[in-house]
Amino acid sequence: LLINFGDWITGIYLIVIASVDTYFGVNYCDNQFFWLGSSYCLTLGVFSTTSTFIALFSMALISIFRARNLSRGLCPPSPVTLKSVLKVMMIMVLICSAALVLAIIPILEVLEDKFKNALYFPDVNFLKRFVTKEGLATTLKDYYGRITLETTALSWSTLRRLVRGMFTADFDGVQAESLHFYGNDPVCLFKYFVTPDDPQIVYSWIILAFAFFSSLIISGSYLYIAITSFLTSSKVATGGAAKAIRKRNKKLQQKVTAIILTDLVCWVPFMVVALLHSLEIVKATSYYGLFSILILPINSIINPILYSEYLGAFFGTRP
Repeated sequence: LLINFGDWITGIYLIVIASVDTYFGVNYCDNQFFWLGSSYCLTLGVFSTTSTFIALFSMALISIFRARNLSRGLCPPSPVTLKSVLKVMMIMVLICSAALVLAIIPILEVLEDKFKNALYFPDVNFLKRFVTKEGLATTLKDYYGRITLETTALSWSTLRRLVRGMFTADFDGVQAESLHFYGNDPVCLFKYFVTPDDPQIVYSWIILAFAFFSSLIISGSYLYIAITSFLTSSKVATGGAAKAIRKRNKKLQQKVTAIILTDLVCWVPFMVVALLHSLEIVKATSYYGLFSILILPINSIINPILYSEYLGAFFGTRP
C-alpha cells in the first residue's frame, strides 16, 4: 500500500511538471524567477522527495520482512488481529513521517543559512536576479565601504537587513524573495548534485547514503530469497514435483533479477553522477531534468508490476 502511495505521488509530480512546462512553454525564461522561488516549486520538491523515500523505505522494509519470514520457514500466516493491524499502521505512519521529515528539513526557516541558495529582489534593477551570499557581500561591501564583510559570517537575515538599509522605507521598502532549496532547478528536485562549496553538501550526502543502503538492503534481501528458495526446493523436490518447482524458481529468479536491476539502474547512475559532480569532475546540474523525469521514476513505473504478482504468489497468502 505504501509503495503504491509513494508511486502515486511520483505520478502526480510528473504530471504537474509536464503541465507547468506546457503552461510556460517558450515564456519560461520570463517567469523563471517566479517559478523557482514559488511555493508551488517548493511543494513539488517536498512531494517528490517524500514519495521517493516512502517507496524506498517501504521496499527495504518489505524485503527484510520477507527474507526473515523465509529464514523461519514457510509457515501459515498468523491470524489478523487488532494488534497486528495497529502494528502495521504504526509502521506505515513512521515511514511516511520519516520521509516527510527528510523532505521538510531543508525548507525550515531556522536552517535557512544551511539550505537557502540565493535571494531575489524584484524591485531592485541591479539585484533583479538570484544573488548568492558572495554576490550580495560584494555589492554590500561596495556600498558600505567603511565596514568589513566576511561572507562566511553573514546570515541571510543580516544580508536582507543590510540591503534594506541601502534604500528608503517608502513604498514598503525593498522586498526579498528566496531561492529555496528545491528551486535549484526547474524540475524542483532535491539538491542531490552538490559541490564542496555548497552548505548543503553534508545533508545531501546523508540522503544519498540512505538511498544507497536502502538499495543494498533490497538487493541483498531478494538475492537471499532467491538463493534460499532454490537450495531448499532442490533438497525437498522429488519426482513430478521437481519440474514444477524448477519452473517456479525460474520465474522467481527472473522477478528477483528485475527487482535488483531496476533498483540499481535507478540509483547507481544517480549516485555516480552525484559523486563526480561533488568531486567537480563533471558539472551535472543540467542532468536534473533527465534524472527526475526518466531515471528516478523507473521504480515507480515497474513496482506495481513486480510487487503485485510475484511475491504474493511465491509466499502464498503473505502479501
